[in-house]
Amino acid sequence: MTQKSAFTVMTYNILFGGQNRISNIETVIRSVNPDILGVQEANDPQQLAGLADRLGMNYQIGLVKSGFHLAILTKFPIVSFQLFENSIFQKGLIEAVLDIPGEEQYWHIYVGHLTANFFQGYAAEKHREREVKEYIAIMGSARKQKRPHLLLGDFNALAPGEMFRVNKLIQAVTQFDQERKLANEKAQGLPHLNYIIPPALRPFAPLIRGIANTKPLAAAMNTAVNSLIPRKASRALLDTDYIDCLAMYYGPKDVPPTCPNPQPAGRIDYIWADIRAALRVKQCKVINSDDIPEARTASDHLPVVAILAGKAAAIKYTELADSAIEKSLGVDTPTQSAHP
Repeated sequence: MTQKSAFTVMTYNILFGGQNRISNIETVIRSVNPDILGVQEANDPQQLAGLADRLGMNYQIGLVKSGFHLAILTKFPIVSFQLFENSIFQKGLIEAVLDIPGEEQYWHIYVGHLTANFFQGYAAEKHREREVKEYIAIMGSARKQKRPHLLLGDFNALAPGEMFRVNKLIQAVTQFDQERKLANEKAQGLPHLNYIIPPALRPFAPLIRGIANTKPLAAAMNTAVNSLIPRKASRALLDTDYIDCLAMYYGPKDVPPTCPNPQPAGRIDYIWADIRAALRVKQCKVINSDDIPEARTASDHLPVVAILAGKAAAIKYTELADSAIEKSLGVDTPTQSAHP
């Protein structure tokens, strides 16, 4: 395999296994042509395997007890793979160690999916924070070995300073509820209004829908709710020196939303990088329907994509810069070596 001057990483929640949308999902993926793809809600392992085969990619699936499986697809050799499950995780975490051509070290790619349970408010965010801290502990091995690594996934959480358009979420789930009622179907992956508002507010659902559809009231609601939304999960990663790749290219008020289609309300999908990997990031963006029309209907999430420089094209930082990075990580600096 020839040395890579750059490689593309993509994270994508494909909504309940893809169901009858797998053709559109495949179109979106092919349009991006990722070298590494992290998938959340790979609920149909057989369908995921077929997709990987058609794309000509190696793959591994982490079969999670909840049924919301995680997967990685890649053009690179997979050296090792592991699924992490414990009592804290609702949907687990997977780790794939990849041998990327031209790299002096293996890359560790983690794919996760945090709990949602938005109706629980602060309690749900506290649970997500606990899950993230466990992710950080698991990634400690890669940090200690000074190996570049990425954490991809649907975090169901907001970053500090980012705006969440609550009115758009309420409008979207109201539409989902109406469509399910007309079709006499159960919710399969898509949120419903009672799932996003606390039980105490459910009797006021008609009023909440009305506010969401009235511009001045919706603006006031967005301001009030955003001031109350906790952001502990993403803060835990930032406090551990992980870099939010999308935030590298946008201010907090300009970060593109990723969920839910067709009118995304906020950004809850991430590519996180350790400092070494972050130095390689050349570009990071959200793929929307302006880029690929099929992205509008393929899933309720939009994918996040990052392009990273390969080792041959990467900026070679000095010993001083390397020392500063090690200090920020709080780990000792061993001698750099080739693949162990």
